[in-house]
Amino acid sequence: MPKVFIKPYNKVVECNVGDLLSHVIKKAIPNFPTPCGNRGFCGKCLVKVLDGKLSEVTGNEKLHGLKNDERLACQAKVLSDLVIQIPVFEEYRALISGYEPKIDIIQPILKKSLIEIKYSTYHKPIPIDKILLKNVNAKNFTRKCVEKLVYAKNSSKITVCRRGETITHILNGFENIYGFAVDIGTSKIATYLIDLDDGKTISETYISNPQTKYGDDVISRITAVMENPSTLNEMKRLTISSIEKMVKNMAEKEKIDIKNILAGVIVGNTVMISIFLGLNPEPIGRSPYVPYLSTIIEDYGDRFGFKLLENAWIYVPPAITGFVGADAVADIVTTLMIDSISRNILIIDIGTNSEIALIKNGEIYVASAPAGPAIEGEQISCGIKSFNGAIYRVRIRNGRINYLTYGKKPLGLCGSGIISL
Repeated sequence: MPKVFIKPYNKVVECNVGDLLSHVIKKAIPNFPTPCGNRGFCGKCLVKVLDGKLSEVTGNEKLHGLKNDERLACQAKVLSDLVIQIPVFEEYRALISGYEPKIDIIQPILKKSLIEIKYSTYHKPIPIDKILLKNVNAKNFTRKCVEKLVYAKNSSKITVCRRGETITHILNGFENIYGFAVDIGTSKIATYLIDLDDGKTISETYISNPQTKYGDDVISRITAVMENPSTLNEMKRLTISSIEKMVKNMAEKEKIDIKNILAGVIVGNTVMISIFLGLNPEPIGRSPYVPYLSTIIEDYGDRFGFKLLENAWIYVPPAITGFVGADAVADIVTTLMIDSISRNILIIDIGTNSEIALIKNGEIYVASAPAGPAIEGEQISCGIKSFNGAIYRVRIRNGRINYLTYGKKPLGLCGSGIISL
């Protein structure tokens, strides 16, 4: 098997003869850029070949006017041991927090009750489950609560949570409860740790979406699944694993017992949610772009593939249509919680996949379009993602250009830099 030595990272990757070089590099450097989805259009995956043999230069590569020792990794196939040099792609940066309005929680995802059961209760011939159901105004239990009824028998104090009229969690003692919220973006996954008692955000973090190894945009990932169906399960696994890792790290940082993280809300565009649910996104990639689901999906975490968060109650809002997914629904719901539907409101969510919602005369109009080709550099000659060296702000005053970069000398314009320009 050929070995590819990647400088300056000094990493070695084994591969098969005929493997696409960009796929090989991403095994070691997940954030190696392939914005155009390995189609040879953007030229952002340029590498310098120091030694070894690759497949013949393609027509797309010739259009980029490459030097003799340069290749596009997305067009070149490995034919022998190889030594290449690539640029250094340092920390990926993203803004995931900002103004957080005060919102009264009218209907929380879980309703918490603290119950003190006196010993005398046990002298009455009333089953424990009946006592609990009456105390919290519920009608039934989920499958996972039956074994936890022992807490009600052996403890005088318990914490009970219900979803609607169904008890979902029983904890021993009086406990604080927490939840998490996740936005599965095409480029990044942002995760927030929430105090469910007061609704406040305790901690937040993000990572670059690990699915980008299969392409930077949703169409590339749909294509990857069409070409190799097993890719779907791998992208789902990567997503679930990333969410659990982020939640675990935040819980440890805040000294929160992960067993007290009882709920999670997951949003994203229709393709990201389809992948999260393990549904082939192919129908969304073809006209008339019909999503699988327009209803709420909710159940325990283990039904979605979570292990560490197997007992958390997971709630996935519905999609609207086409590429307008649960993330747009979350934008609209949040806006209407802090504003009035009687006013005209325009909501703009700019991302790899962007959505616009117009609220007018009590009606809501929505549309979506990809902004990734612009803000992530796919079709901008000097465009890059927000790595160190990205220009993120530009100002022109009195004929003079001023700019700010992340970390070091400028390498190109990221999305916020393009918008400010």
